[in-house]
Amino acid sequence: MFRYIMCAVIKTHEMTMNIFSEQRNAERFAIAYEVQLEDGNGVTRDLSSTGVYFTTSNYLEVGYVLQFYILLQKIGKSINRLRCEGQVIRTDESSQEWGIAVHLLTFGFEYSHG
Repeated sequence: MFRYIMCAVIKTHEMTMNIFSEQRNAERFAIAYEVQLEDGNGVTRDLSSTGVYFTTSNYLEVGYVLQFYILLQKIGKSINRLRCEGQVIRTDESSQEWGIAVHLLTFGFEYSHG
């Protein structure tokens, strides 16, 4: 059983208008965490309070709104993860995977104590 704590809702009229432009207002952190998607997994390349970039074998269309989890810590049966909802704003194709840039609409922490 997960306990969910809402941390932020990041959506303003100005952000919605600029969602597809190259305007980064939040500091990004280069960090690798597992991403749990509905039909697959990925790995983060960088993360900020307004977005995330991850790689995956799954193609996601620009404009698609998805829910996913970022696994922050797993110790035994306890799991701490970030529950996210976001909109795909860019996709990059490489030889064996897709790079997916997502603007976060909402996110919050979930805790499970096995």
